[in-house]
Amino acid sequence: MVLVLALAPAAFGQQYLTELGPISTVTETNGTFSGGHGFPLYIGDSNGTKLDLAVVLDPVITSNPFSVHTGFGAEGFYFLAAADMPIRGGRALLDLGVEAAYGAEEPMNGDQFLFVRTRMRIDTPVAGTYTVYHPWGQETFEVAVAGEGINFTYDWGGFGPLPDCLNPTPCLPGSEAPGFERILTSPKQGPFLLQVNPAPPEGCIGDGTPATVVGSPIMFTDPVLGTTIAQDFFRVQGPAGSNLSGNGSDFIQTDLFTVWGHIYVPGVDPIKTPNIVCGAAAPPPPPAEETDTVAITRARFNSDKRQLEVRATSSLGLPMTAYWYSGSVLLGEGGLAGGSLKVTVTNGTPDIVRVESKRPDGTIAGSAMANVQIR
Repeated sequence: MVLVLALAPAAFGQQYLTELGPISTVTETNGTFSGGHGFPLYIGDSNGTKLDLAVVLDPVITSNPFSVHTGFGAEGFYFLAAADMPIRGGRALLDLGVEAAYGAEEPMNGDQFLFVRTRMRIDTPVAGTYTVYHPWGQETFEVAVAGEGINFTYDWGGFGPLPDCLNPTPCLPGSEAPGFERILTSPKQGPFLLQVNPAPPEGCIGDGTPATVVGSPIMFTDPVLGTTIAQDFFRVQGPAGSNLSGNGSDFIQTDLFTVWGHIYVPGVDPIKTPNIVCGAAAPPPPPAEETDTVAITRARFNSDKRQLEVRATSSLGLPMTAYWYSGSVLLGEGGLAGGSLKVTVTNGTPDIVRVESKRPDGTIAGSAMANVQIR
């Protein structure tokens, strides 16, 4: 995984997140809390949209007094947008968000942490150069081995509140939330995306319904048509001949996002005010990122019978799928029933097998690769 966590930013020209509201002040007396949650009341972007801390994913931790006081658990979001699309042999996932969390991952007053995140999880059926376009930017990845996958996270933020604005962590001019204001210096994240079709409920920028969006500050020129449009989409461009779509195209693209965000209303605490919900329900808690250990115990190819045999185990007992390649070219795929697979291969001689296990939500839990024994 590529992980960039920036805590001491320098000065950058363009800012897309431009304003932080005052801190929702917490008062603590002998372990009893009163007041707010210790994070900024809102975050504003370059288009004038202000969002409060209303997209709460984590439920209250009843054994944690500060969590009970704030009304949520270890993390919550001011803004969250996600896109998901199939890619040959797997999925391509994108998450963009502004998150309120805690440094020790446990609710504790004084340990508040605020950051903006760009995250991608993309299966890669062939080796080569992949370029990913999304509303906040563009990234290029070199994939050395077919099936290696792209796991990219770019986090930018900081702790707060700071007692002052001295070096080496100076506040921005006019900052009302010293320490947290580091997210305003992110060089390539923001502004907020706004749900367009279908329109969100009043007071919300999105309600979690798959929809088209607007808000990207980046213009994209189509390499074939020559037309230029705002980059309000998620696109993965693969190497020549990669057939990412499965029907001959070397790129995949979607303009549908699920967006959550509640517009700031002065004097209203969205967390503790009943019925302030953007949509029928907030997004469900993310699945536990438990890692599965996949082991390939057999990968054989009988060249006379053209038969490939694959056996593998999953430490979590999850369903597994095998992908077989000739060099970097994907020849086929198939599920492992009971941990084994026998299949006839007529379109080439497989020399590499990759086996991956998946959680019920479709995300990859574990994977393994092995050279094929050819007989």
